[in-house]
Order: sequence, then structure tokens, then C-alpha cells
Amino acid sequence: MVQDWGGPIGLGFAGRHPELVHSLFIGNTWAWPAQDVKPMARFSRVVGSPIGSFLIERFNLFVNHLLPNGINRKLSKAEMAAYRGPFPTPKSRRPIAILPREILSSRDYLCEVEKGLEGLFDKPVLLLWGDADAAFTERERKRFEQKFPGAVTCALQGAKHFIQECAPEQICQALLLFEGSPMVVCASEES
Repeated sequence: MVQDWGGPIGLGFAGRHPELVHSLFIGNTWAWPAQDVKPMARFSRVVGSPIGSFLIERFNLFVNHLLPNGINRKLSKAEMAAYRGPFPTPKSRRPIAILPREILSSRDYLCEVEKGLEGLFDKPVLLLWGDADAAFTERERKRFEQKFPGAVTCALQGAKHFIQECAPEQICQALLLFEGSPMVVCASEES
């Protein structure tokens, strides 16, 4: 299962080792060069800039500001502490500061990831897509649906970017149903 930066990382691995992959569960992410995706390119230029890197490293910008904006509920103090836990120092935040820049800088790698998707066409694919995500929108979802025409799409209504925080029960239900029957349509919150 991949989501956010895990998409290019996990799908890159899957494309290089399709024999190790049974199914793909793809949440809001991407798997191709982002130069032509204006919101992602803008994010990379701004947050991946020296100022963005400084704010991430010194003030934990991602955890303190971007994470809460990508969730449709207020996280508790304990939940925020869990997200802050791995990043107590500016040095520990350095990898997070590098990733935004790499959205544009890793064009060659992202081309490889996209090409590798071709070797995954025979895998069952479930798209778990938060429909209120400002980062990965309907455009990216449709692109995955074109790449995997047999994919089942589960629209997570009202879910923002961090789908695992916004719709955990719906995701679990969709995964269980999908594994039981690849033809399932996503169950609604009411069922």
C-alpha cells in the first residue's frame, strides 16, 4: 500500500520487482515526473526552496502545519506527539526537507517509476482516493485509472491528503472487500 511520497518509492520498488507484488493498494499519490503537474511543481519549488527547507528543519513545518491541514479532523495532543516523535531535532528533519525538492529534481527516477508501472498491469489494483485532497486531485486519480484500466476505485468522500487519518474504517473495509472479490465497489460510510 502506498500513499503520498510512498507512491514513487513503493511503486518504484514494485516496478523493479513485480514478482514480489501480489496486489497494489494506491492512495493519493503519483508515479511520474511532476513538471507538468502545476500544484506539485509549485509545492516543490516553494517548500523545496532554501527557505522551505529552513522552516522544515527549524520549525518542523511538515508536522506542525502541513500535516494538520491534510486531515479533516483535529488531531489529539497524543497523536501530534506521535507524529513529532521521530523528528525531535533539526538534523532528524533533514530527510523531510529534501523530499519536496526531489519532486522536481528526481525526474529521471520518476520516469523509471512510470515505465515500471507497465510490468504491474496484471496485478489487482485498488485505488483509495481522498476526494478532498488539495495535493493529489482527480487528475492524478484518473491518470492511475488510465494506467490500470482494471483498477477498482474507492472514493473516500471528504478525505483530505492523509487518508489513513481521515477514513481509516472505510479503507479497512475496502481492503477486506477487495481481497475477497476484486469486482467490489467501495462501500459507503453508511453501510
